[in-house]
Amino acid sequence: MTPDGQSFLIQGEENSDESHMGEFLAQMVLRATDLVGRNHFAGVTSDNTGNTRVARRLLCAEIKTLIQVPDICHHLNLLCNKDLTQLSMFSFMIKNLQSIITYFRKSHAATDALNKAHKSLDIGRGLEGIGKTRFATICISAISLKCCFPALRQIVNSVRVKFPSHKSHVTGLLMSSSPCSLDFESQITRYILITAPIAKSIACLESSQTDLSDIGLYYFAIGATLKQIFDSNNNPFSPEEAGQIRAIFNSRFCEALSEGPTGAPISALYLHPHKHVKKVLFTMLTLSYYRLCSQ
Repeated sequence: MTPDGQSFLIQGEENSDESHMGEFLAQMVLRATDLVGRNHFAGVTSDNTGNTRVARRLLCAEIKTLIQVPDICHHLNLLCNKDLTQLSMFSFMIKNLQSIITYFRKSHAATDALNKAHKSLDIGRGLEGIGKTRFATICISAISLKCCFPALRQIVNSVRVKFPSHKSHVTGLLMSSSPCSLDFESQITRYILITAPIAKSIACLESSQTDLSDIGLYYFAIGATLKQIFDSNNNPFSPEEAGQIRAIFNSRFCEALSEGPTGAPISALYLHPHKHVKKVLFTMLTLSYYRLCSQ
């Protein structure tokens, strides 16, 4: 990627029959950089598997001016899709979210009834499935279900959709004024409250206009948002639940920035020439993070 946000594929190689060890990957990247000139490259990034970490280290040893940059979108996706999603406080909600999404994906009649309810209620967004490769996919799916709740309740109340016997409990989760339905919606709202800031940060960081300083900026912003939620009078999380979420966030923060391969993202945030409030912003967000740690 160039300073003006353009991306280029320099070279592709088909190496499915090769063992992708760190040394092999490093040499492959070096061959590509030599086509342009090593002096034209400022940083290197990849996911965080063992062989790619070795490759990054070897590349930086070979090209002294290279900066190791964490794959922050992949890192935030692990925070959102793996760490937070696996907390027991969200397990019931996610299990039923998957059940509802799967049923409507496989039933043409149910999908047709839902589409008609969308039109009558002027709801533009439909249900979105949970994919294996899409970042923050469970959060996105949960947001789509929350948007579809009025339409889902309409078709369930009117008995236009009947769930099979092994999913009969889902009916109670979607019926209007049902205590189970209200509790289920509350659980979805809690999950979105925590994961949506991460999903939004990933979407922003995937832009071609982001730079190294944005890594620190968005990570600090997520931490400040979590603190704002936990300090609010309407905080829906118990102290124990909030403590679990804090611990996970702080662990990922340290892994990406404090204990990462380089301090470049924090330095870039502080030194960015166009972020005119950089010193105030840096101080405020740092204080927010340390207060989050101390609670």
